[in-house]
Amino acid sequence: MSLRARRSPSIGHFVSREHLGCIALLCGIVASTGCDSNSAGDAKTTADTQAEGSSSDTEPGPATPLTHSPSAPTTGAVPTPTSGNPASGQSPNGPTSTTPTAGATTSNGGAPNQPVEPGPSETTPEGPPPGPNNAGGAPPTPPVAGSGGAAPSDLAGGAQGLGGANGAPDTSADPCATALFCDDFDDDSLGMPPGDPWTSDVNGGTVEVSSEHAFSGANAVHVSNSEGAYKRAYFSVQGAPVFPGAGAEMFGRMLMWLDATPEGSVHWTFIQGEGPSDDGSYDIYYRYGGQHEGRLMANFETQGKSTDCWDHSDTVMPTQRWTCIEWRYATATDEMQFWLDGTELTDIHVTGMGEGCGGQDLGGLWPAPKQFEILRLGWEKYQQSEALNAWIDDVVVGTERVGCPAMPQ
Repeated sequence: MSLRARRSPSIGHFVSREHLGCIALLCGIVASTGCDSNSAGDAKTTADTQAEGSSSDTEPGPATPLTHSPSAPTTGAVPTPTSGNPASGQSPNGPTSTTPTAGATTSNGGAPNQPVEPGPSETTPEGPPPGPNNAGGAPPTPPVAGSGGAAPSDLAGGAQGLGGANGAPDTSADPCATALFCDDFDDDSLGMPPGDPWTSDVNGGTVEVSSEHAFSGANAVHVSNSEGAYKRAYFSVQGAPVFPGAGAEMFGRMLMWLDATPEGSVHWTFIQGEGPSDDGSYDIYYRYGGQHEGRLMANFETQGKSTDCWDHSDTVMPTQRWTCIEWRYATATDEMQFWLDGTELTDIHVTGMGEGCGGQDLGGLWPAPKQFEILRLGWEKYQQSEALNAWIDDVVVGTERVGCPAMPQ
C-alpha cells in the first residue's frame, strides 16, 4: 500500500540576542582572517573557505565582501548566486545560471549563492587555485562499513537499537499512523518527479522516480548532479500536509542510498528546513549535509544576513548501502539534531551556536526561523566535483521521532 495513501484522514488531501564575539580559541585559530569576515547571504553563500573548514584547519585569508540582493519572503524560490571561485576566499563559485540536464524539471529559477569551501584541491575553472592555508585534513573511517543486502519489505520494519535524545521510538508500530506525512513513492510514475505535494527544484541535476534502488516497495526518488561546480537536485514540500503542523518542531526520517561522497572539501546538503526570521526581514536555513571527504556536518545560513556557519562531525556518511537518516529542527530552542542508523551524532547536535561562522551579522548565533515553512530533500553541492547519484525512499515527517526500520546487514 502506498504510504501516501495511508495518511491520517485529518491531514487533508495528503498524507536576543547579544553579539557573543569570538571564543578565544576560535579567534586564535582565525587570527589571520579577523573574526568579522564577510560572507554572502543566501541558501549557500559565503566564504566557506574560512567558514566551513574543520575545527583543526588553519583558516584562509578574509573573503572579499559580496553584494547581497534584498531579502525576500520565503516563497519556495531558491535565490540566485553570484559567480566566482570557492577556494580562493572570494565570491562563491559557479555560473549564475546552469542549464538543467535533459529530463529535469525546474522551478524557481537559478541556483542559490554557494559557499566558499576550504581544501587543497578545490579549484574551479572560474578562478585561481586555493591559497596555501586551505588544508583539509584526513577524515576518519566511516563508523559502518559494507554494502547492503535485500531491503525490508515494510517501512515500519522491526525494532532496532536507537540512541540519542527524545527517547527511543517504538519501531514496531507503523510510523504513518501518527505522522503528518509518509511517502514510499510507489504510486509515482517512473522517470518523472514525485507527485503532489512534492515540487522539484533543479539546476544541473535531475529528480525522478526510479526502480533501480528501493528500500521498500518498488520505487525510490533518484537525485543526481552532473559533473561540475554548483549543482542542485531537490524535491520539496511547502504547506499541507507537513506545514504548519511541523512548523515549530519537525522530526523527519528518510532512507538514503548514496553511491559516493564528493572528494576533497566539497560541501553538500541533503536536508534543508527553511523559514523567515522572527521579524520577517531575512530567511533562515537549517541544513544537514557534509564536507571534507564525506564527514557529516550541520550548517546554518541566511538570505539577507551574512552568516554561513558550520559544525562538523567526525562521522563519515556511509555509501553503497541503505542508510537511515533522522533529523529534528526546533524553533523554541534554536536546535538541530541528527541520527544515523538510529544513533544520535552528538557532535552535530547544535543548540544556539555551532563551531564558527564565515559572516558575523548575527554574532555567531544560529537562531531558528519563526516557523519552518519548507522542507527540501535531495542533493545540493557547492563546488567543483564529479557527478553524483543518490536514492531516497520511505520519507516520514511528523512532530515526534520516527525511528528506523530494521536495516539490512
